[in-house]
Amino acid sequence: MRAATRAEAVAAAQRWAIIAALVDWHCKDEDQARASAALDGWEYAAAEISAACGLSRESAAGQMRIALALRDRLPKVGALLEHGEISAKTAAAITWRTRLVTERRLNQQTLHENAKPPPF
Repeated sequence: MRAATRAEAVAAAQRWAIIAALVDWHCKDEDQARASAALDGWEYAAAEISAACGLSRESAAGQMRIALALRDRLPKVGALLEHGEISAKTAAAITWRTRLVTERRLNQQTLHENAKPPPF
């Protein structure tokens, strides 16, 4: 069971890394005119992820936010997930529950330490 959970976490880390790269690809160099269009880069990325993963647009956007948070704001938590040390559910919860924390030092150091499961 533990090995399957670890494999699931590694797969989730890979999926979120791909999602973050896809968001960058659709949203990079987006000028103001395109950003205010009916379908901007974010919406294109959400549509593509939605189709690829079988998710609603809202769920795809949530996955995009998690992916970007793990890559940009919480890379140490992303590394724990990538190595299977925390579950995908835990990583997602951390990203959502810390989205209002703005002090980068607090995010990087404290969350990395607190995300590790207790030793058994």
